[in-house]
Amino acid sequence: MGSSETSTRSVVRSPSVWGLALEGYVALIVSVVLGVLASAPVINSQVRYFAEMNYVLGARPANDTQLKTWALARPGVVSFATERRGDDLFIRSEYRGSVNQQPSTTELLAELRRLGYEFRGMNGGSTGMTGGFREILANAFTLTVLLAAMQVAFGAVGLNRIRAADRRAGAMGSLFLGNPGRGLVLGALGGLGLLALGLLNQSVLTALLGHAPPSPWESTGAMTAQTKLAFLLFGGLGAPIAEEIFFRGYLVGKFKRAGYVGFGMAFSSILFAVVHFSDPYNVPVIFLFGACLGWLYHRTGSLLAPITAHVVNNGVAILWMMLT
Repeated sequence: MGSSETSTRSVVRSPSVWGLALEGYVALIVSVVLGVLASAPVINSQVRYFAEMNYVLGARPANDTQLKTWALARPGVVSFATERRGDDLFIRSEYRGSVNQQPSTTELLAELRRLGYEFRGMNGGSTGMTGGFREILANAFTLTVLLAAMQVAFGAVGLNRIRAADRRAGAMGSLFLGNPGRGLVLGALGGLGLLALGLLNQSVLTALLGHAPPSPWESTGAMTAQTKLAFLLFGGLGAPIAEEIFFRGYLVGKFKRAGYVGFGMAFSSILFAVVHFSDPYNVPVIFLFGACLGWLYHRTGSLLAPITAHVVNNGVAILWMMLT
């Protein structure tokens, strides 16, 4: 009886493939959320917002000079313009650092009354951003903060999960096994293969669509030299290291240990494509990129090969963008 109980307790169940997939998906969400939370305060402080309001007035001063002077002295306000149309006063303000109107409606109404404006009502208004994601990418500081935060988050979560799954072997030791020279050579060849795959994808899509498809590199045209240098550093080096730790070292590695190599490579490639989504045209080729990088990790047993391939692909692409 005792021996039967002992043998039963010694049986270790293999984890479910769907359980592993759920764990991987949760880890991805955690990484993204951590990256967004870490970068949000800085990104928000640099983004410009606008507020447009239409006030209905009675009596008013001869001009709006004092009102403009007061508004431009408010924290975060970068521009303030007024336009009079009969009894209506149109105001447009632009500001940084908050999604709330600066100055606030309450403060503005109090100042209007103090300066002699007779407030009779409002005919609506709107608020929003003066720019979008491309403007964020065009700024060296915000780009650096955004990329660094996301890369640290993915790398840290990936390493944490690897250590949790393989504490005895040591996380970094199990990630960089094998012949370094072989890993570098295969990685360099793999990177050239990824570049060729990207060019082939571009050519096929252009032929099918009759025009060049939307490109994630389009926003780089507005980048300054400093922004492009930050993009090269974090996109060409930081991203390959952090992403390979998470997508190949953690995701492919944990499925491989459980005996689900093929599923793990496919699942990690799907998540890799989702994270890099820019438009529907590029999803299939990004999935193939992820599959190739997963295959390199599986064949060599080391992250050195996929990291090298990723660096070659990203680095050459970004350098080409900087020089053209």
